[in-house]
Amino acid sequence: MKTNPIKHNAVIVHSLRAESYLRSASESRKLHIESVTTEIIADAQARSLPMHYNVTARNKAGNFLGIIISDPVHERVRLVEFIIAYLILVNYRGQLLSKGD
Repeated sequence: MKTNPIKHNAVIVHSLRAESYLRSASESRKLHIESVTTEIIADAQARSLPMHYNVTARNKAGNFLGIIISDPVHERVRLVEFIIAYLILVNYRGQLLSKGD
């Protein structure tokens, strides 16, 4: 997808309601949706998914969500790094809650 002139966004749904909204938008031609594998999503997020990257951002975002993450590096955190970490941890926490952990 890097060579495609049209840039893509990834959406991961966690509920039937969210899936219904996306299907409705697709059927009304407001969105073009393509299903892709987990591997493609992980490869596309190579800068934000690895747990060794942006540890300080994850630590700071975790503080807002009650998730404790050790931060041995204490790097300066840019706003975009914080937002990415926050979104990842919100989804992580949601998965834990939906599993009953």
